[in-house]
Amino acid sequence: MDPAEYEKMFRVEDTHWWFAGKRRLVGVLLDSLPVQPARKILDIGCGTGGMFLLLRGYGCLYGVDASELATGLSARRQLANLGRAAPPYLPFASASFDLVSLFDVLYHRQVGDDQPLVGGAAAEAR
Repeated sequence: MDPAEYEKMFRVEDTHWWFAGKRRLVGVLLDSLPVQPARKILDIGCGTGGMFLLLRGYGCLYGVDASELATGLSARRQLANLGRAAPPYLPFASASFDLVSLFDVLYHRQVGDDQPLVGGAAAEAR
């Protein structure tokens, strides 16, 4: 992604209608989950951390992104444990998390084949 876009996203994602609407929709879905105070959440492709405040309300939050610039910006929010990684190569053991989010990642042009990630997640859910 263009580095200037990360900077722009970081500036607007707390108030822009797209990001605010996405948080509201995701919040409705997460509110339907059973309460689990010790829930571990992984946000893959966390970008600049726009979903962190919402997700943190549902458990202990971890975020990963391939971009050093993105994780640097998301670190300024001080809401998640952060690392650099990209699917399908994640530095976590299978079943390390209770909830995994993947917002606006699979459509990204740098993800040439989503099957290793989607197929693997579907197989583990069975």
